[in-house]
Amino acid sequence: MRLPLPENKEPEEISYVKARAILQNMLDRLQTAEKTLAAVKPDNVKLPLKLGQIHLDLNGDGEVNNAESMWHITQTLQRPTRPPEPAPPKEFPITFDAGDVVWLQGYCHFLSSFAEVILAYNWQDQFERTAHLAYPKVDSPYGFLQAEGTGMFMSFGAQNILDVIAVVHTINYELAEPERMQTSLQHLETVIELSRKSWKFIEAETDDNHEWVPNSEQTSVMRGFNVTAGVMSGWQDFLNEFELILQGKKLVPFWRGIKGGIVPVGNWPRNPDVGINVRKIFTEPTRFDLALWLQGTGLKPYLEPGDIAAADDWTKIMQNFRGQFFNFALWFN
Repeated sequence: MRLPLPENKEPEEISYVKARAILQNMLDRLQTAEKTLAAVKPDNVKLPLKLGQIHLDLNGDGEVNNAESMWHITQTLQRPTRPPEPAPPKEFPITFDAGDVVWLQGYCHFLSSFAEVILAYNWQDQFERTAHLAYPKVDSPYGFLQAEGTGMFMSFGAQNILDVIAVVHTINYELAEPERMQTSLQHLETVIELSRKSWKFIEAETDDNHEWVPNSEQTSVMRGFNVTAGVMSGWQDFLNEFELILQGKKLVPFWRGIKGGIVPVGNWPRNPDVGINVRKIFTEPTRFDLALWLQGTGLKPYLEPGDIAAADDWTKIMQNFRGQFFNFALWFN
């Protein structure tokens, strides 16, 4: 998943404090971008870009070349085992319009929501024990791990299997800033609101000009992703269901307390009496212990009787996306 960046010969040392600062900096800049987008008036918005020919100065030398074009970067990420030679980039033209402004606004909130959740918890212990998997220089009391070299994403040695186990074992975070969970919830609720707003703009369009997110009468620049009337309807159904879950009006199925015991694979098991109130996870957050959440006991504060989301309803929604729901979801936000 790495960008095609050259190796940094003089990497800076990273610490837990610096890692949190990176996330906070991203949040601050996303907020600035969202405010800028919110100020755009929707009348006659047209921004044609040759996206493939945009270049990023990846090595910071003040110059750009074919290897630093968006076209080459995306082609390399799609085929990491056989990266293409940096040929002259194709144009890949997109004409962004009013619906895309709101779409990008929603993505700012979507990314901000995840960052807020990460910053809500204290993951210093995990970082200091396992960050050497990704970073060349880590400020950590376990310097002997760093002496072995960088693992996982920069290369992988047999000893790193033990580090991966440590990563999973240390997903047990104390709550550090609980107010961030409430902020994360607000971001997610805003994503739903903006998604509906963007689709109103998209559905009203009558042109067909290199569309990023098209309606059912338009052609997308994304090959293989045709937005049919069924897809559009299915997305609205998903937003409705997701909103009810975030509001706590619908509960997520709970997989324990079922007579005989059922492993949560295949058809998702459903305790008939209680479900998980997702809203309370954000409004009344507690320690996040992955093992105990999966086992079920860690979710006890969020279990309650009520209207539990039905598997059949979700199956009907997924059918509209022809088995590609998550791809469409990442595209639509």
